Amino acid sequence: MQAGDIAGGTEVTLRFPLNSIAPGSNAELRVDVSIYDMYSYRLANPRISLPSGTLRIKNIRPLVNGSWNPQHSTYTIVDKTIRPNDSVVSNSSMIILKDQGEAIDKLSFSFEVLEFN
Repeated sequence: MQAGDIAGGTEVTLRFPLNSIAPGSNAELRVDVSIYDMYSYRLANPRISLPSGTLRIKNIRPLVNGSWNPQHSTYTIVDKTIRPNDSVVSNSSMIILKDQGEAIDKLSFSFEVLEFN
């Protein structure tokens, strides 16, 4: 999703289907994103929609234009098993730095572990 979709200070929920990296899970990562200031974005309320089974998730890294900044480490401490009735990944918010600005930046995520059972 283009970061320009959150211009004007609006908070939006970004949705990232996880089925291609956790086959059979039909899971979806959802993260609320807003523009924090002229230099950064605010990520909040990361959660995973999971219809059935369990999903082990560890070390989430937000990427801006495909790159991870070590300062963006709030969710790297995540090590959790998600169940259909427990979708919360973290209760913490995180401020991440813009790269080229909201008209150009692309936000994505990587995981050290993402295993569906």
